[in-house]
Amino acid sequence: MSEVILIPYSRPELAENSFLSLDLEGTINQAIDEYLRREERPLVVGVYYPSMISYCLRRLFYLYTSPPKPVSSEKLRIFHAGNIIHSFIKEVLEKSEKIELLHNEGEFAIIIDDIQIRGRYDDMILLRGFKEPIVIEVKSIKSFRKWDRERKEHVDVELPYSEHVNQLMIYLYAMRCRYGAIVYVEKPTLQIKVCPVVFDRDRLDMLIDRVKQLHEFIITKTLPPAEAKQNESMRWQCYVACEFREHCDRCENKNNMKKGEGVSF
Repeated sequence: MSEVILIPYSRPELAENSFLSLDLEGTINQAIDEYLRREERPLVVGVYYPSMISYCLRRLFYLYTSPPKPVSSEKLRIFHAGNIIHSFIKEVLEKSEKIELLHNEGEFAIIIDDIQIRGRYDDMILLRGFKEPIVIEVKSIKSFRKWDRERKEHVDVELPYSEHVNQLMIYLYAMRCRYGAIVYVEKPTLQIKVCPVVFDRDRLDMLIDRVKQLHEFIITKTLPPAEAKQNESMRWQCYVACEFREHCDRCENKNNMKKGEGVSF
């Protein structure tokens, strides 16, 4: 063990004042932001990601055609918190005697004409007593309960979310697996809920058609419909996830946008 050498200060009160005046919180926050921003990936037209497929098509159009906007520090930290939870689940799987961890964070690319769907699934496991591999997707969640305004009481969150099933469906196809599971982890308690998912060819075809449709909108510079505004089940995206909401609202008044006209911000 290395020896710790303490160097006495001739004026301890000055050292204490100097320490207390340090912006330690600000320095660490800046270090976190710089670390997370190094992991950001630029979007390239023609390359699409399973985690984004269920976004509103108009938001996706803006993400790919507008000047890049830096992701907020809050969102970057939320994403990374999910990565930390996945690391915990991975460690649990590795040490389980009933589970064999076959692969972790496996990358893949699905090529369809001039389009690529690239992704990275979380885990692939073998469960004792079941011979087929299972693809695992880990998702963190604030709580398994939510407040119901109409009933004025807390109710269970309905799981799985459709966008997570869509994401896992792409992974199952890429890995040629029939079975998967979404593992929801409640962040404050580390309690889990597991939602089994079986490969569905019709759902996969719908998702691939959606990616092709998005690509066509982008390369022809045609503004897609504001899906989230028109679809009740997607409307939350406008308020929670969309950084283009104000611009989208303005575009709603321009129904005859010319084909080939650029997107201006």
